[in-house]
Amino acid sequence: WQKELSKWAVAWKNNEPEKLTLKFAKPVDVSLVKLWLHGGYQDITVSAGGKKLAAFKRKAGGEREVDVDEVAISFKPVKTRELTIEFGKRTAVTWLAEVELWGRNN
Repeated sequence: WQKELSKWAVAWKNNEPEKLTLKFAKPVDVSLVKLWLHGGYQDITVSAGGKKLAAFKRKAGGEREVDVDEVAISFKPVKTRELTIEFGKRTAVTWLAEVELWGRNN
């Protein structure tokens, strides 16, 4: 199943914290981050320009029966050219299938 999953998702095999930084040519309005994850993810923090916007903490034990979790992290709207999603230390391999950013259209 991992070979099949690797066709449409990326994985972190180590359990150390990781950062995913998205950079934009022009400022964008963002108020919601959606992630589709599988595996041992735990704490997730979203920040813009070094300022923490929101955090997510997975409930103890997670959702073993769910193949892919949809994690929605909302925060006060911000206009930014850079958004960082930080994944804290994980308990097992973590797969990331999709990232969506939501905000207003200009």
